[in-house]
Amino acid sequence: MKDQNENRPHTGMGQRPSMKLKKLTWKPFAVGIMAVCGIFLTNTYKGGDKGRLDQFNWRQLVMIDNEMVSGEEALLDFPVKIHMIQEDLKHVDEGGKVLHPRGHDIRFTGEDGASLLIQRLVSYDPKKGELIAWVNQDSLFPNKKSYCFIYYGSQKSLGPAEKEPEQFRMKGHFIDGGKPNKVLKNKLYSQNWLQTELNNHNNDEEFIKLGPLEELDADPRVEYAYFKAGLKGGSLVLVEWASKKEKNNKLFQVQRSPDLRNYNTLGKLGGSGKTSFQLGYSFSDPHPLEDMAYYRLKQVNRDGTFIYTEPVTLAYDLHDKGLEIKDISPNPFNEFFVAEYTSSHETEAQITIYDGQGQVLEEHSVKVKKGSNLFTFKDKYNLQKGAYVFSLIGPKRKLLTREVRKTYEPVDNARR
Repeated sequence: MKDQNENRPHTGMGQRPSMKLKKLTWKPFAVGIMAVCGIFLTNTYKGGDKGRLDQFNWRQLVMIDNEMVSGEEALLDFPVKIHMIQEDLKHVDEGGKVLHPRGHDIRFTGEDGASLLIQRLVSYDPKKGELIAWVNQDSLFPNKKSYCFIYYGSQKSLGPAEKEPEQFRMKGHFIDGGKPNKVLKNKLYSQNWLQTELNNHNNDEEFIKLGPLEELDADPRVEYAYFKAGLKGGSLVLVEWASKKEKNNKLFQVQRSPDLRNYNTLGKLGGSGKTSFQLGYSFSDPHPLEDMAYYRLKQVNRDGTFIYTEPVTLAYDLHDKGLEIKDISPNPFNEFFVAEYTSSHETEAQITIYDGQGQVLEEHSVKVKKGSNLFTFKDKYNLQKGAYVFSLIGPKRKLLTREVRKTYEPVDNARR
C-alpha cells in the first residue's frame, strides 16, 4: 500500500544501493498436501519489493491466482486460507529455517513487503514444515495476481499474532461439507465472495504459489529506545522517538492513519547515517484527527529499502476541554474568594495560590468531579493589597491560571 507522499523528494545524504534485489521468478512449490507438480509456472513479480520486516532472515513471495477469484470486482479484506508444506518451514532443529518451535516468528506482510497483515496461525508442525494460517488480504483481484510475503527466521521474541484489532476481525466462514456454514457478525456476503472462499478452501494446492526463498540481512538498521505519541497543549500531537544506534539510515517519515490501514505521510526528518549512541527525534502534528489516530515511522535506508515501526495508538477527544476555570468572585476580594472550575470527567488536580512575587501561599491536591467544582480561599494571612494568582494544574500537566486582586490594606502587624 503506497502512502500519498511516496514520490516527494527526500532529505539527507544518499548513496548507491549496497544491496541488490534479485528478480523474483516463479517456480513450482508444493502447496497444501499435494506433491510438487510437473508444471512450471513462470511469471515475473513487478511489485514494489523494497519493504522489509526488521530482524528476519528469510522471506518468500506468495502469489494468489486470480483465476480462483470469482466475479469482476476486487474483494476487499478477504481472509485467505494459506496451507503449505515445505522443507524451509521446518524448525531449525529439523533442518528448516523457522526459529520458534510454535511458528511464532512467522509473519505475513502486504505486497510492499513491510505492512503487516492481520493473521491467525491455525496450526504449525515444526517436523513436517506444515503451516495453516488465515491471512487478511487487503484486496483480491479477479483480473490480476495478488501478492503478499511470508517472513520467518527471527530472533525477536514474537507472540502468536492471534489478537486482531476489533474492527478487523476475520470475516471468513468455517466450511462444513463444502458449503458456507456460518456468516460472522450476521453480514451477508456476495455470491462471488462465497465462491472465492470455497475455491480457497477446496483447492489449497492451486489457490497460492510460492516464489523462491530470499535471504535477508537480519541486522537491524535502527534500534529504537522508545517511540511514542502524546497530546500536548490540548490540540497538538507530539511524536517522539530515540534511536540507540543507526546504520545506513537515510531518513524517517512520520505517518498517520485513522484505521491502521490507510496511512498518510505527515513529514520527514533526516536520519543520522551511522551512529552508536542515543539520538532523540520529535515531530509535531498540529492538526490531529478526531478521537483516535495511529502513528508509525517509515525508516528509509540509503539503499532504498524501508521498514515500518509498530504503530502506536493515541485516543483523545479534541472537543473535551478538560479542566476550565469558569469564574472567581468576588474579584477583587477582601476576606475570601470562591473559584468555580469545571471538568468534563472525574480526575485529580492541584490548586496553588501565589503572591505577587511568585511565592506559594497555599497548595492543595483535590479530587475533581465531573461538572462544576468550587474552591474557597480565605485570607488568613491578612494579605497586602495587590495582585495574586490562582493556579490549577490538571491531567497531563495542563496549567490554568487566573489573576485575583486584594482590595483593602491589612491591619498593621496582623500578618503572620
